[in-house]
Amino acid sequence: MEGWGADVIPRLAVDLKNELPGEKGFSERNIKRMVSFYREYPALGIVPPAVAQMHETNEALILQQLVAKFPGGVLGSP
Repeated sequence: MEGWGADVIPRLAVDLKNELPGEKGFSERNIKRMVSFYREYPALGIVPPAVAQMHETNEALILQQLVAKFPGGVLGSP
């Protein structure tokens, strides 16, 4: 990247490393790959989980309560 915004990715990588010292995967190289992926597939976008997209029906509330009971969330991470 050249010109305006050229420092954004390097600064973001440093800021993320400082803010989240235990997390990995936010190197300058990986962030550039994330940007490339987004540019290649913009239609995918960022969408909320399916449960969050459901209308406020009784079934949706029951499902949200059940999902909340899973340890570590739906992905099972601690």
